[in-house]
Amino acid sequence: MTILTRVQAMAGEWMRYQVLARDTLQQIFEDKGRRRIEGLLPLAEHLNVTMR
Repeated sequence: MTILTRVQAMAGEWMRYQVLARDTLQQIFEDKGRRRIEGLLPLAEHLNVTMR
């Protein structure tokens, strides 16, 4: 999450088109489940990732 949020801060628009960023965020969500992870939901919204 730290690296993903840093990338978003540096190149947020570019990040929206990166499949690896979306896949990584989805994997973090699946691994951690519904536990609260700071910054997860705003980043998911930014990347248009559905938290299933």
